[in-house]
Amino acid sequence: MIPEGFATVYAFLGLVAPGLLFEMLRERRRPSLEQSSFREASRVALMSLVLTTASILILMVVALVLPGALPDLAAWVSDGDAYARDHFWRIVVGITAEVVIACLLALAADRYLRRGDTAAHPIGHGDLWNSLFSADLSRDEVAWVKVELSSGAQYWGYVDYFTIGKPPSEREMVLKGPRMQSRDAGAIRASEEEYWAYVVVKYADVRLLKVRYEPRAKASAPPS
Repeated sequence: MIPEGFATVYAFLGLVAPGLLFEMLRERRRPSLEQSSFREASRVALMSLVLTTASILILMVVALVLPGALPDLAAWVSDGDAYARDHFWRIVVGITAEVVIACLLALAADRYLRRGDTAAHPIGHGDLWNSLFSADLSRDEVAWVKVELSSGAQYWGYVDYFTIGKPPSEREMVLKGPRMQSRDAGAIRASEEEYWAYVVVKYADVRLLKVRYEPRAKASAPPS
């Protein structure tokens, strides 16, 4: 029973993997709002079914061109453990090929969907902070922001870290230098933060946020 049991578990993981990969790519591209576990699992299962079906159709064409290279599903179902024991590596190769093709289809689908994100004014339900501080940046840029709080205090700095996927009242943004500055409510001039390395800003306290993108090399250099 070991070969058949191993192949069954391996096949199950292979069926789930393409949907999980597509979901991770989609979350990185455009994180969704907080959803129930059932809805997330249903989306993964649906994408896995679509990608796996497409992959199997491709392998069926391959089997017509290269007979004997892939496992015989009819013989596997009828003979069960005996077929799995006699054609163990053929089954492993077949399942691996199906998973690889399905994952490649997931990557291709994500790449195709990314083309739609280049619109001048994209509208979606994704996270705004992720769009401003991650998705819209190139690899050579960092976000420089001016934050005005509800109290009237203002901060300037580079965005080092931010949280998403939480209710707005629980999200934070971490600013760092060089050139990090602050101005208390009612103060006339801003002063440079020379002592504190980081400033943590709560999402719920932000009244105004201005963002610009600067070269990463400039951000890592001391102010001139």
